[in-house]
Amino acid sequence: MVDAYSTGRLLTHELAGRGAHLIHVQSSPRIPEFYRRTFDPDGFALDLGHDPSFAALVRTLKELEIDAIAPGTETGVRSAEQLAVALGLAHNSQTAPESRWDKEAMAAALRDAGLGAPDGLRVGSEAQAVEWYRAGGGGRVVVKPAMSAGSDGVRLCHDERSVAEAVGAVLSSESNLLGRTNAEAVVQELLTGPEYYVNTISADGRHQILEAWRYHKKRVAGSPIYDYDVPVDLSSDIGRTLCDYVRRALTALGVHHGPAHAEVIITREGPKLIDIGARPAGCADFPAGIAPDRVGQVEATASWLMDPASVHDLSIPSAPCTGIELRRVAMINGRRAPMTSLAWVDVLRELPTAAMVCPRAAQGDLLEATRDLATSPGFLYLAGTGDEVERDYRRLRALEGRHLYTEQQTAG
Repeated sequence: MVDAYSTGRLLTHELAGRGAHLIHVQSSPRIPEFYRRTFDPDGFALDLGHDPSFAALVRTLKELEIDAIAPGTETGVRSAEQLAVALGLAHNSQTAPESRWDKEAMAAALRDAGLGAPDGLRVGSEAQAVEWYRAGGGGRVVVKPAMSAGSDGVRLCHDERSVAEAVGAVLSSESNLLGRTNAEAVVQELLTGPEYYVNTISADGRHQILEAWRYHKKRVAGSPIYDYDVPVDLSSDIGRTLCDYVRRALTALGVHHGPAHAEVIITREGPKLIDIGARPAGCADFPAGIAPDRVGQVEATASWLMDPASVHDLSIPSAPCTGIELRRVAMINGRRAPMTSLAWVDVLRELPTAAMVCPRAAQGDLLEATRDLATSPGFLYLAGTGDEVERDYRRLRALEGRHLYTEQQTAG
């Protein structure tokens, strides 16, 4: 596994539990700060760390006679593909691999396949972005890094000044969520409509849709931040539209094998892909017992790695659970302050519908005001009747308004 961070940690544990002999490879000399706490080396028989010589790493892996390669998170996607190609293992198309991680190349590949995609341009300067914005007649647009993840650096803009400022902020940042510098930014039309994400598993070019969720987001200081997600019934009209579009998009982008995480907005003109990652979705923890028939992406990816053909026989329910409302809620911190205690975790566990609480921050951290995924303290699942879930969601937001994560409080 390349970069077993974030969901890669869960995948490591799942594979180790199935008796897999695991080897870890690090794509960069240092683990990016955002992912550092999520790496658990205990599940690996061998951790090779980072080898600056690709040829030497290939020789080592050949000697170890590995059977499969997968990325644990977005940082490992390119290295995992390059290694799989060099070793003759299952890999995605190499015709235009950049279309799976470069947002402008991605949109171009989708349009070439007759699929909806946002209009936009990859830029290397504020002036270039403003020129594109002016030529398009103005209006509302979105600026983001050309390659990143998790709403990192995403800004909503409405005039030339805000476009220039947003592009300047992207290009001048020391590093993005993936630990890389932003050499370029993308400025795109701002799509309007409900936004969804879809998790998949593929083998030999056949795609299984595992689940779909609808995003709900807030706007804070010009940036969209995660609020909460709710599952989509795959047998509904929206579910079928998403399944059909995402399958075609995966094929257009050359995804033949392994997991993928797609983000789609359904506009008046139809669905349009915002982004895709040829790797497992992040934040994949899921409460036990809530959805016994659910096939999670971690489990599906483990099955693909150990027996690729088996994923064609997976029995996927149309919805993760029935009879209850399920909501995954992002934590939102309102101010920059140190987190001196984790007592708030127990406060949230006391909420009647709390099914799982997943803190990302640790005691002693200096918490920033939430502006993206990296600055959210974590997330939790609420499960119950619609009224019960809404009540606890509102209680959470009220507690956050009283600085839940930086001051000790009680659920009452």
